[in-house]
Amino acid sequence: MIMIVLFGVVLVQAANVQFRQAKKLATSPKNPRNIEARLSLSRGDILAGDGSVIAHSVPTPKGTFKYQRTYPAGSLLGQITGFDSPNYGLWGIESEYNSYLTTHSQPANSISQLLSPTTSTDSVQLTILPSLQTLAQQQLAGRNGAIVALNPVTGDVEAMYSNPNYDPNGLANPSPAVEKLTWLSAITKNAAGYAPLTAMAYQTAFPPGSTFKVVTSAATYDHRPDLVNKSYPVTTTIPLPNSPQTLSNDNGGSCGGTVAEMLPPSCDTGFALLGMDLGAQALWQQATAFGWNQRPPLDIPGVATSNFPTPAQLKNGLAFVAYSAIGQYDVRATALQNALDAAAVANGGRLMTPHLMREIREELGIEISVGELFQEISHVYPEKAVHLKFFRCQILSGEPQLLDCAALKWIQPAELEAHEFPAADAQLIAKLKASNCVWPVA
Repeated sequence: MIMIVLFGVVLVQAANVQFRQAKKLATSPKNPRNIEARLSLSRGDILAGDGSVIAHSVPTPKGTFKYQRTYPAGSLLGQITGFDSPNYGLWGIESEYNSYLTTHSQPANSISQLLSPTTSTDSVQLTILPSLQTLAQQQLAGRNGAIVALNPVTGDVEAMYSNPNYDPNGLANPSPAVEKLTWLSAITKNAAGYAPLTAMAYQTAFPPGSTFKVVTSAATYDHRPDLVNKSYPVTTTIPLPNSPQTLSNDNGGSCGGTVAEMLPPSCDTGFALLGMDLGAQALWQQATAFGWNQRPPLDIPGVATSNFPTPAQLKNGLAFVAYSAIGQYDVRATALQNALDAAAVANGGRLMTPHLMREIREELGIEISVGELFQEISHVYPEKAVHLKFFRCQILSGEPQLLDCAALKWIQPAELEAHEFPAADAQLIAKLKASNCVWPVA
């Protein structure tokens, strides 16, 4: 009887695997067939904002897989590029833009291409500037922490570095032993409790402390402008309502005054009193307007949400509101959220969507040499802002393909007037007209 029951269990499980779970198992990134197929083809490059290659596929000298990824910048950009690992899958930009980096069908631009579709990979260029990333690394000097630098007008993430970090090259190594050793190192917490695989810049939230006073200040102007010029007492310590506890300034200093007077010295007592005057609802609404309590729409996996307590969570006492107004109690923020707050203020109260991807380049069938920067442009449209960089390039081999363009041709400077260009290109066109560029003849 027991054997019959066990046989029935085996049949049920076999049916479950062959039918209910078949599609899931067939498409799983852990399926050995899918891993082999993925690593049997070259992937598109990932480029930094300055055009340098930060992820590239190279043939493997031997073994099961034909290609492996290399990451020239190593740990400097590892938490951004992520990795393409035989056993641990995809992470970071490698995962976010996998559908573009892998071989896929390109748009048909002719009858022949419609009948015989072309396939290729795309290259993804990021907004990250290695020079700023290196500066952030130098400023941290090996200490645990994170630095995020945003362009407030465009939302470009130009630097996003944190310690500890990891070198993704080991995770892309075809040797299972090297791959496993790198993985164990990446997930092991250091003495302070931080693991390299978890990017402190955008995946870990901490009590923001005094940086939250920027949000509290903004709440005053947006929700209680009558408090803008209220002068709070100059003191070292204040009592907290319905509590035996007191709240004191750091190092026992005295401060007070209006919002504008209290923000530069980061006055704890004054902002605590201001927070209680504002109330939980206004503080929560202002934090939410800055993007708190929701996942920032950054184009990379695993972005953590920053949290400001809801009015319901703060209903039990003004003391909690006081501490929340100075970024303590249950307030938690990532370095990314702090950068977004600062960027919104710098951009006149307009919060741009943060992004790491600058452009996706379809492979044109040409090899080019990228030279010096020719023109850099920032332009604000009603619906978005763009930041463009144009480099002098030389075609080394091949012919440009149409792809999704209606036409493709070389033009002389004198012909520029006969064509319409987006408003953002106006500065570029003016410089081209005035330049002594060497132009190819069509």
